[in-house]
This record gives sequence, structure tokens and C-alpha cells, in this order.
Amino acid sequence: MVDDLENEIDISFVYTIGLLSSGRSSYKLPQSLKNMQNAARTAIEEQVRNFRDTNLKAGVVCEITGVSLSRDCSHVDHCSPQTFDALLSAFCEQESLHSDAVEVDSKYGVIPVFADKTLASEWSEYHAEHAKLRLLSPAAHRALKKQKYNWRELLESLEWTL
Repeated sequence: MVDDLENEIDISFVYTIGLLSSGRSSYKLPQSLKNMQNAARTAIEEQVRNFRDTNLKAGVVCEITGVSLSRDCSHVDHCSPQTFDALLSAFCEQESLHSDAVEVDSKYGVIPVFADKTLASEWSEYHAEHAKLRLLSPAAHRALKKQKYNWRELLESLEWTL
């Protein structure tokens, strides 16, 4: 879709539904942060895939359930306390990076990617150095208590300019 000023506008069902209020939280993550998180996940996709493939060759079982894992029946987890959000926020703090200043493009119109390839590379290197990953069964992964990260506090503390 294109607006009156010839700016391209990406409209999606998921984005629109995300704007609806819910009783779960009074604070909604800014869309720029969601976009950055998704682009950050894309940037480390190869690391996650390589970790899964390498560990599956070793015949690993889920450390929580004891179930044998396979490519179709396994999830890669960022071990607490260095969860994905904790790693990304530490990277943002280290780089004084505010999500509003991060440009996210899309690959094939649907896959979020960092527009700045240097940023993607730096994040990928940071993740490779600091992440502790493990393979879990899908049931065990879903049962983990999701740690909430206080993004509001970090975003408000960062000094940034466009």
C-alpha cells in the first residue's frame, strides 16, 4: 500500500491485531522493538540451525523430559539467565542502540532483517560469544516460565539521536 506522500506502508493482520489492548499488560512493546527482535532472530538463524544439527548428530535427549530429540521434534533454547531478550538488551546497552534508530528491512517481503549488514554481523558475533544454547523437547520448551525483560527501562535510559 502507498500513502498520499508516496511512502510505502506495510499493513499486516498480525501487526494490526498486536495493536489491540489486552488485559495481560498495560505496557506494549513498541513496534520498532518487535521489529528489531525479529531481525535479531533472523541474524542468528544460522547459528541456531548449526547448533541444532551438530547436537542432533550426537544423539542428544531433552535434559528436562529425557525424550530423544530429532530435527522435527526439538527446540533450541537460550539458557536462563542469558535468554534471547537478555542477550539482545545487553548488546543494545553496550552499543547504546535504541530500537527506534534501527532500520529493519524484509527479505522476500516477510522475513525481517537488519538493513545495516554491519549491525547484523556485530549482533551475530555478540550472540556467538555470549549465548548458551541447549536442545529441548517442544513440550519442555513451552513449559518453561518465560522471563519478562524490562525493555521499557532500557529504552528510556538510552540516549539516542537519529
